[in-house]
Amino acid sequence: MGLIPAGGGTKEMLLRAVDQAVALAPPDPRDPPSRFAQSAEMGTALRRVFETVAMAKVATSAAEARTLGLLLAADRITMNRERLLLDAKAHVAALAEAGYTAPQPRTQIPAPGLPALAMMETGAYLMGEAGYASEHDQKVARWVAYILAGGR
Repeated sequence: MGLIPAGGGTKEMLLRAVDQAVALAPPDPRDPPSRFAQSAEMGTALRRVFETVAMAKVATSAAEARTLGLLLAADRITMNRERLLLDAKAHVAALAEAGYTAPQPRTQIPAPGLPALAMMETGAYLMGEAGYASEHDQKVARWVAYILAGGR
């Protein structure tokens, strides 16, 4: 269809990918930020997010959702649908009792920039050349790349 996840979904996947890349290989404070944006760790993380969104990958289980980056390790899972509301209420009650305060929203959203955009656009082109993506799929993939890179 050509729909791109909104409501923060695409941005959150990007933030998780960036956080994961930073955890694997923290940037050297002496290097300019653009060097880290071009690092292998960042490229791998961005490629995973790009493929997930551009190819409209869906999870068939909670475990698969975690591997796709749709769920965090800390996200709770209820296996029995009949217990979903009960488990959610119990979790909220426990959070309230512990004095939960909402986290501060992130104000610094990284924009990987032009090198990342070029890498993802190349990926979209190669998906089409390999027969994995139609012309329309490539168009949507280029827009996904544009969004994830933060524009030009």
